Amino acid sequence: VETVLVDEAAQAIEAETLVPLCLAARQLVLVGDPMQLSATVCHSDAARKSGFCRSMMERLMGLGQEFIMLQEQYRMHPEISRFPSARFYGGRLVDVASAGATPSRGGRTFQLPPY
Repeated sequence: VETVLVDEAAQAIEAETLVPLCLAARQLVLVGDPMQLSATVCHSDAARKSGFCRSMMERLMGLGQEFIMLQEQYRMHPEISRFPSARFYGGRLVDVASAGATPSRGGRTFQLPPY
């Protein structure tokens, strides 16, 4: 296997990420957002005390592994994205003009009211 891609890697504990690595891939690509929800098991006191709450992605980032943060966001209205950008991403999220823009339906366009 040339490449193993793990989606939502920030939600997978390290042991879960090790399973696909048994395929002896030459390259591992972890895709996810460590600022979003962690693995469900991390809500357990026993898991936290045992050190099972860290994802492979968090470990590698903490060790200085190079990573790329996707900064453009398309889903939220700019007024909504301001809070998570400031609180979780150091103000680095960039609103793309299409977020909250004038959508069209059946050839008609209409303005979205502010949130």
